[in-house]
Order: sequence, then C-alpha cells, then structure tokens
Amino acid sequence: MTAQQILILSNYLSQSFRNNVSILEVKNFKVKWCKENSIISEIMRSQLNDYLKAPILDIGAGLGDIAFNVFPNKVATLLDINEVTVKDYPLSINHTRITSDFFDYKPNQKFNTLLISHSLQFIDEDIYMLNSKIEKFDAKYILLVINDNFGFMKELLNWVNEKVDSSNPEIDIEGFPHNYSLEKKINFSATLACPTYELLAEQISYLMVVDYKTVKSELVSFLKERLKEPSFPINQSIKVFIRNGNK
Repeated sequence: MTAQQILILSNYLSQSFRNNVSILEVKNFKVKWCKENSIISEIMRSQLNDYLKAPILDIGAGLGDIAFNVFPNKVATLLDINEVTVKDYPLSINHTRITSDFFDYKPNQKFNTLLISHSLQFIDEDIYMLNSKIEKFDAKYILLVINDNFGFMKELLNWVNEKVDSSNPEIDIEGFPHNYSLEKKINFSATLACPTYELLAEQISYLMVVDYKTVKSELVSFLKERLKEPSFPINQSIKVFIRNGNK
C-alpha cells in the first residue's frame, strides 16, 4: 500500500468513526453510566432559561432529553444524524425531530437560539465550514456544552493522542463561534462511573470516538494503573454566547 493510499484510508477511518456513534451508545452513556444530562438540564432550567429564546435548534440532540426536560413548552427543532423516535424518548408537542447531517440541513425558519450540547466534536472538522454554517442561522444566542478537559480528562486525552491513530475527542475550538462573544459560563462536573474497568474503557471509547476493540487491552491497563476504582469526574462547562451587536 502506498503512502497516499494509507493517508486516504486513515482519513476515511477517521471520518467513519467521527460519524459512527449510535443512539444506543448515546443512551448507554447518558442514562446508565453518566448522569450529565440531568445536571445540564437542571442548570439550564434554573439559571439559563432567559437565554433559551424560541425557536430553538438543538444540534446533535441525541435522545432529545434535554429539550424535553428543559424547554418542553418552547418551539424547538431537534436535529440529529441518528433516527430517534418516541420509543427511544418522549417528544414534546412543541418539538420536531429531524434526521439529517448538520451540514445538509436547510431550515425553513429562523432560530433565535442554537444549542450544541456535547456534539461539537462531530461537526468541527472544518472550522471555516462550521462557522459559515452557524453564521447563516443568524441566531442571537448559542449555548455550548463542552468538556473542559483538565484533571484526569487531560491525562486521557494525552493517552489517546499518543496511542490511537483515529480518534475524535471533544475539545474547545479556537475561533468558534465566529462573530459571537461569551456572555456567561457555568462550570460543573459529572461523574462517569461503571462497575468494571472494561465497561469504563468502553464508555471512554464512546467519549473519544475510538475503536474500542483496538484499544481495550491497553486502555483497561492504563485505567487500572491511574484510578482506584472505575470512575472519574468529567469537568464541563455551559457557555452562553451572544451574537455581536445584539447586547
């Protein structure tokens, strides 16, 4: 295999893993092993309701549980590349689910708020394309929920960068969102806890979007060496951005 063919294959695998997160993986992580969405929902209900101006576009909505629990009475569109139905999670009568790739989505309405909760990593490959798409929505507010990647998460990122060829961890992107200013930031932490190190390694593979089968042995060994038990806190933040000129 030539160097060019290897590069093409590597790029293909990276893109494949980037988009290859199933709704079952999302449900297992969010419902079984990490209650971060419950914490996010409570913070948004109690402290950020004024920034959730309808209509709302929830980008990478997953199960739609945040939308259902935070703003069920507000008009919202729940966009996700995976097909999600009421069998997976209830849907408010004020909400519409759309199954589409973010960059292929062409809205027929204007949105006042964009919600990006732990989905930036799936749309950030080309920052210019991402900012261009975001600017077309011309929303007043963007609420971004993202991992802060310090503490043990920083160790994990360093390990993944050193050991894994194809990965897609969630990281803060310099220059995003363009033409917006940070209005507010709320820090919080959610614990990822599993009964075994093997299950924890599987959830980390979901979190970093890596092939669990190829990293299982080394990752489990790393976790056993660094952690006293198969759990650790994930430090995160909710950032509220306001479009420049809208204050």
